[in-house]
Amino acid sequence: MGESPIRARAPIADAEAVELLLTGELRVLGRLPWSSNATFLVDVSPGEDPGAEPALQAVYKPARGERPLHDFPPGLHRREAAAYELSAALGWDLVPPTVVRDGPLGTGSLQLFVLADFEQHYFTLRERAELHPALRRLCAFDVVANAT
Repeated sequence: MGESPIRARAPIADAEAVELLLTGELRVLGRLPWSSNATFLVDVSPGEDPGAEPALQAVYKPARGERPLHDFPPGLHRREAAAYELSAALGWDLVPPTVVRDGPLGTGSLQLFVLADFEQHYFTLRERAELHPALRRLCAFDVVANAT
């Protein structure tokens, strides 16, 4: 089994991440399994220097790889960017910076990749009372964003 392409990175401000997501050069590293839609991990490098050190990684979901949902209109990539905008407008910081842009497989969403601790999930987090306000905020966001 090969080495993971996922890299840790220093914290980045949302405005800087959005700028890089909108203007950076994209290099597809591979498909992310376990997704119902076509989902790819990409390196995002500043400028047009193909040899530039990647500044960040992102999840790229081209529109043409979306599987339609019976209860939502087409255009999941636009909904994901709108969810980021809503979260930012509310000041809730629930959705990583996400933009819509052209990529190697056409127009789609591009979202800042966030490392996850897969040992932590709803069933472990719900036992921690100090997280309940954040979980309630997440539930409220889900209702407002019509994401359920």
